[in-house]
Amino acid sequence: MKKKTTRLLLSFICILFAHQPITAQFVIDGNVQNFNAIQTYSNHELVSARNRVNILLNRSLRFGEFVSEFHLYNNYSDSFEFDLLFRELFINIFTTNYDVKIGLQRLRTGRSNTGFITDIYSGIDFREFLTKEPNEIELGTLAINIRRYFNQNSIQLIINPLQNRSRLPEIDSRWFPVQIGGPIALNLINYDQKRLFSQLSGALRYSNRSIPELDLDLNVSYWTYPTPSLGFRFKNRTDPQNLELDLFETYEQSLMLGLSAQYQLSSSWFLTTETLFVKNRLFTFTTVPQDQLENTLTNPELAFQVINQLEDRNDNYLTKKPWVHTMAGLQSEIYGITFSGQLYLEWILNYDQNLFSQQFFPYATILLSRSLNRERLQLSTLNRYNFAGKDWLFQFQSTYEISDGFEVSMGINLMNGNDVEPFYGHFSFSQYRNNSFIFSRITYYF
Repeated sequence: MKKKTTRLLLSFICILFAHQPITAQFVIDGNVQNFNAIQTYSNHELVSARNRVNILLNRSLRFGEFVSEFHLYNNYSDSFEFDLLFRELFINIFTTNYDVKIGLQRLRTGRSNTGFITDIYSGIDFREFLTKEPNEIELGTLAINIRRYFNQNSIQLIINPLQNRSRLPEIDSRWFPVQIGGPIALNLINYDQKRLFSQLSGALRYSNRSIPELDLDLNVSYWTYPTPSLGFRFKNRTDPQNLELDLFETYEQSLMLGLSAQYQLSSSWFLTTETLFVKNRLFTFTTVPQDQLENTLTNPELAFQVINQLEDRNDNYLTKKPWVHTMAGLQSEIYGITFSGQLYLEWILNYDQNLFSQQFFPYATILLSRSLNRERLQLSTLNRYNFAGKDWLFQFQSTYEISDGFEVSMGINLMNGNDVEPFYGHFSFSQYRNNSFIFSRITYYF
């Protein structure tokens, strides 16, 4: 979030507090955490090393409450850097039938284990995404969030005055999604975020809880999909020795329809499903055969010939296509072990063969967790397999509560799979195999 937006929010909060009685109380909560991850492959380098202070601030108001949450990171893996990240900063207004939130807030709507399906209302922090907990990579959204309750059911209206965007890794980061190698230098052109109220987004969400066995959410929105697409344009075409490739971080507003539901099949079995339809999702394409484009990475002379067939285009080789992301899964608890298995499918409608992405992209996840020693020891494993690229992720972690408010975690993240083409249009764990790591995490809650 830009500094001017942060200043605007802080100014609003200060003005509001000036009119509150002195007897209003602050409640401060949070934790301090140290995290270290070491590479399991190659030279066993330090993948990530950081300290984090998480502060949650709550203040009662005459008509509701003020809520704030921010993270202060101290990254010391490469250099001694600090990063302040506001995750929430909003006013919550309570009435008999309404709940109104105004400000920066996290908007959770999904049920999937790893894939963000109907969770589209907040940006994602991709900078070190696999070294953080899932709820830690969600960014706050500047929004007016109005929820009207009808007994167990509700209707929710969300208005976003600032177009959402995620946070991508730096171009030289081990987590950057494009790692094509070869003689071509890469440059990332970051998205130029629009001004407040210049690109309004809105969502309407209906939640039904009137049937005891069924939790159902339906939503329609005109929103910006949080994961960016990358357009491209070549530079220095006449100089093969200094050829460069500009990548453009790009977002697109679109009509979206979503469904999220959980149905209780029996006392211990639950069926979970999510589906999102996006009318206009951006995909990268090329006007020359992809095998020729791949050969340019090892043959500079061929690169000069092929790349000059790619004229500069205003769309930066991005095209809009209807897209569906869907999931179905089962969840249960067996002999004290919580089990969740989910099957996913990404599907591009009106498919063209010149797209980098495949028309159908299926993958699956399995989550297992168990509590031991009077719930002081937590064991969990999360695994994902991408069928198209035959690549996979294995995660295991154990967390032990040494005393009240003090816990220690250790675990491992392994990634591998078949090698994929340099211009592969999907996320692949195989390209991050050298980022596989073991980690330790120490957390103190206060």
